[in-house]
Formats: sequence, C-alpha cells, structure tokens
Amino acid sequence: MPEDIFPDSSKDDVGRRWDQALKRLRDHLFQRDVEPLRAELRRYCTKLTGDPASGEDLEQETLLRGFGAVCAICGGPLGVKAYLYKIATNLWIDRRRRHRREALAHAQLAQSMTQARVGEKAAEHLAQLGQALTPRELEVFLLREVQGYSVAEAAALLGVSEAAVKMAAARGRRRAQGVVVRAQGPFA
Repeated sequence: MPEDIFPDSSKDDVGRRWDQALKRLRDHLFQRDVEPLRAELRRYCTKLTGDPASGEDLEQETLLRGFGAVCAICGGPLGVKAYLYKIATNLWIDRRRRHRREALAHAQLAQSMTQARVGEKAAEHLAQLGQALTPRELEVFLLREVQGYSVAEAAALLGVSEAAVKMAAARGRRRAQGVVVRAQGPFA
C-alpha cells in the first residue's frame, strides 16, 4: 500500500524538488570549483590558440564538455583544474588536426588537378564528379585513381583508416558510375 501514501501530484512535486536540489548543487559546485579557475583557463586557452576570441571559444567549449563530468569524477579544485586543462588541450589538438587534414585535402585536390593534365572532356567529368561525390569520396578518388596512391598511402595522407578509404572508394565508384562515362587516359 505504499503507493497510496503519496498521491500522484505529490510524486511530481518530489521529483521537481529533487531536480531543483540537483541544480542548486551543480551551481554550488561550479561556483566553488570552476569559477575561480575561469580566468586562468581563459589565459591557457588563449595561449594555446594564439587569439583571444578563439581562446574564449575554446574555454567555453571546454567548460561545456567538462563540467558535466567534473561533478561525478573530481573531488576538489586541483582535480577540476587538471581535468579542464586536459579537455582544453585535447579540444585544441583535435581542431588543429582537423584543420591540417582539410588543408592537406585541398592542396591534394589542387595538385592533382594541375598534375593530371587531362583534356577538357576529362575536366568536365571531374567537375561532374565533384558535384556527385562527397568531399571525402572525391579526395579518395583523386588520390587513388588520378594520382595512383595505394590504399595505405591515401589513408595516411587523409589521416583516416584504410577501411575508411576503401569504403569511400567503393561508395564513390558506385555514385560515379552514372555520372562519368569511362574515357581513355587516367580514368581507364
């Protein structure tokens, strides 16, 4: 008969009060453990990025990503500080890697277009491919089919696994079948 002790409206009230208490606890922990570190974290993020605006963005992303787990993992201000710094560093490294991969892909695309020295018809096919394929599929196509790189070399250049290169190549070939009529030369 315990169900009869608390009417439904009382259960909802208990749940609401519990949620409010948890929010107050999170706010308290943030004020106690994280807020004193914000200025120092911002300086660290600005030093990583070399730009105040990017540093502020990195700080905000770090706080968003880190604070939810900080409550459960860390016991005191020193643990919080180390954890937030680690998140900021990893986020920055991920951004730099992503930027480097994108720059490399664009450079490879430009280089392959100039080195291929294909005729107007082949250039027209490449333009059609550019519209039909995703950027990753186009990158893999150009590296494998035009430049002649192996799967392992293409994977290393793009910073992805060999399986990802094989899958992108297969999807790209499937999509390209209806777009490009195989011509003599680099596509044969």
